[in-house]
Amino acid sequence: MEDDDYPWDVGRSDPERAFLARLRELSNRRALFDAWTFYPQLVVTLTISDPEHKAVLRTLRVDFDGVVLRGGNDPSHQIDPSMDRADPDYFERPVESSDAQSAKYAFDWFRQQSSRPIDRLEWADEESTWLRWNIAEVSETPLVASGLKPPNRAPDRVVRLDTRTL
Repeated sequence: MEDDDYPWDVGRSDPERAFLARLRELSNRRALFDAWTFYPQLVVTLTISDPEHKAVLRTLRVDFDGVVLRGGNDPSHQIDPSMDRADPDYFERPVESSDAQSAKYAFDWFRQQSSRPIDRLEWADEESTWLRWNIAEVSETPLVASGLKPPNRAPDRVVRLDTRTL
């Protein structure tokens, strides 16, 4: 497997470097994550997409400052300064032991979230195509919709995406 230094070399402090080093080890050195340092805390993201339609479906995010570890969805996909505490996937926990153990917790959360199945629902007629992506177990809440509101009927096709990245 190819060794990739990004984003592993961006840590600005010993705790950030230890956190990133453990993530690197857990991900087998695959460059799956992005790390961002434009906020006081380290921000690590993992993007889930539908490559067939070049659509970003979820941006999973963990913030680490050496004191508190926070995680959740970033629906803006723009690394919004704060996360929505009302998001059902949001978590916040103190860094009680080591930075490496916090990285393990973050990695497990990323793995659990990225393995949630996503369905792409497709409707088509002579004039239009509508697409909607849902987390399969919460199908009433679309992640992303393409086009106007789909027809009021069952989709013509449902495709289960393989979004497992970790």
